[in-house]
Amino acid sequence: MHLIDTLFVAYGVGISYGVGRRILRRMRLPTLDKVEKTVFAIGIGLGVLAYLVFFLGILGLLYKSAIISLLLVLTSFFPWRARFPRMQKINLKSFPWELLLFLPWFSLVFLAALSPPIDWDGLAYHLAVPKLYISAHRIYWVQFIHHSNFPFLMEMLYTIPLIIGMVDACKLFHLLFALLIMALLYNQLRKNSRVGGVLALLFLTQMVLFSWESTIAYNDLAFSFYVLLAFLAFLKEETLLTGLAIGFALGTKHLALSFLLSLLILFPFYREGKLVWRWDGRTIWRRVGTLLFPAFLLALPWYLKSYIYTGNPVYPFLYNIFGGRLWSSEAATAYREAQLSIGTGRDILSFLLLPWNLTFHPEKFFDPGANRFFAMIGPVFLAFCPLLLKEPISLLFIALSGIQWFFLSQNIRYLLPILVVLPLPLAKGLNRLWKKPFNILFGLILSISYLLHLLIFGLIMYPTFGVALGREDREEFIGKFFPSYKVFQFVNQYLPLDSKIALLGEPRGFYLGREYMWADPGHHTLIPYKRFRTVKELVESYKRMGFTHIIINQEFAPGNPLSDNPLDKLLVNPSACPYIELVYSKARVYLFRIK
Repeated sequence: MHLIDTLFVAYGVGISYGVGRRILRRMRLPTLDKVEKTVFAIGIGLGVLAYLVFFLGILGLLYKSAIISLLLVLTSFFPWRARFPRMQKINLKSFPWELLLFLPWFSLVFLAALSPPIDWDGLAYHLAVPKLYISAHRIYWVQFIHHSNFPFLMEMLYTIPLIIGMVDACKLFHLLFALLIMALLYNQLRKNSRVGGVLALLFLTQMVLFSWESTIAYNDLAFSFYVLLAFLAFLKEETLLTGLAIGFALGTKHLALSFLLSLLILFPFYREGKLVWRWDGRTIWRRVGTLLFPAFLLALPWYLKSYIYTGNPVYPFLYNIFGGRLWSSEAATAYREAQLSIGTGRDILSFLLLPWNLTFHPEKFFDPGANRFFAMIGPVFLAFCPLLLKEPISLLFIALSGIQWFFLSQNIRYLLPILVVLPLPLAKGLNRLWKKPFNILFGLILSISYLLHLLIFGLIMYPTFGVALGREDREEFIGKFFPSYKVFQFVNQYLPLDSKIALLGEPRGFYLGREYMWADPGHHTLIPYKRFRTVKELVESYKRMGFTHIIINQEFAPGNPLSDNPLDKLLVNPSACPYIELVYSKARVYLFRIK
């Protein structure tokens, strides 16, 4: 089964490359070398494929037959006539043997990526929303999941394997973007020397965060790839390509707006490969237009969809400006406070200490309660940061983007595009210093750090290796790490098909085979909790909305025993509620039938 998933992703790479290559040929980009053309083509092709799925969904054509037909049509772009070098013609001296150094990293990441999805956001919306779209055969407003109004380029790619029944291929698609990032970084630095290429990848693999992201079905690596692609195109002064890349980034995350702003600020002052302090007013507006036009066109579908559904193009953000249906000022405030709670503050001292705190206190920049090692980025970044002074354009881009990240949300996952760009100037600067005897010292530091992070990452992901290798049952593995799964299995097996379930403390509905809704306050205003005075009124409201059952995960929704709020009273002791009946429970997850 894993072989089929892997081959399917390889097939997706092939057709994406074919589509992207056609587009690049029409753009005529003489500054790109063969590797860049290949990687850029795959990235652009994957973006085009995602948009084609999006338009199928808008037209109500999300059927298995339609997706297969689309893939068959795109097969005509597959590079069937690609010529592979014969073994005897390969120059063994120029072969990149140094990449074998990263084979252990790839082996660990690939194995972990073959395990079933158990990550939070993947089960809550990255995979769950495409599954809902597939069930409805169309893209629609999933009113109880505000994330469904985010730009969804990566989720459209996930829709393809999901509709065919290849769940594990979703994680492999995300891993693919990690490999594309590595290919770009390695190629950029290898132009100077082999050592430079290795150094770039050694910096990248210092991050447990990057490695972990390579094993899950999120969208951060796709976002980081398109930002990196946009920055490299910007350095080559390929303005149209920069606009395409940042447009795909805008189609992946709202945060791409901050990177677009950074590029626009730098744009007038970068010409002929260097910073200039006088910009040409005669051509600058034409160049800016060339950048913004494709970026705007690629961003428009997502922001227009959000505006049509909710009245807010960046829903649920900027509620005080745009408003938004099924949202409230209280929810907006809580959402912003949750973002501001991550990090070390937004004063000048926190900003100055940011490199130190990111290195030695990474848990402060990650989701509360998560494993602190997931956020590790490696002390070598801090040690070699002074090398940035030799690369002013990279320094300015990183600084401008980093300042915006600092004030918007200090979640380290949102910093990943900057961390992916960082190896470029750091490896380039270190390569200049790669002389005896310092190269031995630098090589020893990087090697030890690489092995240490490999060990930490291997220990974190070790529980996934058994199921990936077929030594552990898939269902048992999911149930072990996702306690609600056993309850979901009961629901899928025994509850009537027309059941509708209110989820409290458990938004991860991907494995649930019945209609459901996030019922916790703060996600939407579909349930008017403020109006209820008693638990009876609350349950009766659930019943009027068509709910037949309630699932409560008390680990995340324990209720407040000191509160008079009806929902808190229900959550504190749901078994004592006379209006619902316990049907099944596992660990602290309970299934109740509404009487």
